[in-house]
Amino acid sequence: MHALSIEGLAKHFPGGSVAVEGISLNLQPGSFTTLLGPSGCGKTTTLRCLAGLEVPDAGRITFGDDVFVDVKAGHYTAPNKRHLGMVFQSYALWPNKSVMANVAYPLRLRGTGRADAEGKARDALSTVGLVGYEHRYPHELSGGQQQRVALARGLVSAQGLLLFDEPLSNLDAKLRLSMRTEIRRLHDALGYSSVYVTHDQEEALAISDYIVVLNQGRVEQAGSPHEIFAKPVSPWVADFVGFDNIFEVDTANSSEERIALVGGGELAGDVSQSTLRRHGSIAFRSADVRFAQELAPSSCVTFRGVVRASSYLGDAYRVEVEVAPDTRVIATIPDSSREQVQEKYLGATHEFAVETTSLIGLD
Repeated sequence: MHALSIEGLAKHFPGGSVAVEGISLNLQPGSFTTLLGPSGCGKTTTLRCLAGLEVPDAGRITFGDDVFVDVKAGHYTAPNKRHLGMVFQSYALWPNKSVMANVAYPLRLRGTGRADAEGKARDALSTVGLVGYEHRYPHELSGGQQQRVALARGLVSAQGLLLFDEPLSNLDAKLRLSMRTEIRRLHDALGYSSVYVTHDQEEALAISDYIVVLNQGRVEQAGSPHEIFAKPVSPWVADFVGFDNIFEVDTANSSEERIALVGGGELAGDVSQSTLRRHGSIAFRSADVRFAQELAPSSCVTFRGVVRASSYLGDAYRVEVEVAPDTRVIATIPDSSREQVQEKYLGATHEFAVETTSLIGLD
């Protein structure tokens, strides 16, 4: 297994558009790394530079002893010489070729003999559970089966490195769950290094060893799934990974007994042992909000507000609580409390609470 190194990667498009700017990463051998971010953040461009489908304007990429690109030295390795596997969002299957021919295609393109190529393709199809499908064509397969063919083709191409460009985005929710489990299983079984692109936070958390959050072509934060989920380093990352309550702190009016919020409202409670009131912003998840009587007063901060709206989510209600004219807190209340939400509390003022340990400070 080899380490993947990216140093100072940059890519600009005509008209001055910046796709990637100064990305540097050192990814451990055998790791499953996800590039996570919204549309236009640079994640797919970074992946395409790894694959050789884009030529960067600056930077160096190496995989073990192999130098994929070194712009300063004028070195560039063609995509077919990088011996990596790539699974595309669109599957990119040849409609006029059988499953066997699609999977064996990259090997045949490299000059591998038919018997050897088909033997390796057959092994890959066995790995993804498609034995017996060799002579079918893409239009005869379900979406999940087509994705498995694309995955098998990536496996026969790879020599230690697999790249995934949002491979599950075209599948339904249930199939996405099973396929992401399958992709992770294959990664662990084969011992390859994998780089995976997605905009789906849940998918990234479930499948990754390491997550790189990108925004406007730059790395906002990199770390383990737990670090990204529980300890975002900025309001932008917090918002992207699901902290739906993010407020600026009015530090001048905060004290050991309260955190004042810019725009009005406060979180009241003993915060004397915390640095939260000194941060520029504070954040917490809607799922951590409870009715005040459900939590011990010594372990939480509280706020009063009017329940202005609620929407049914199936197992919970999403509730908007107005704590000041310009400040609303989002709460996700379990379905077991639906009578309280709909009848007793909707339109009324009530007290809510959040465990102090569920609050994070951001700068």
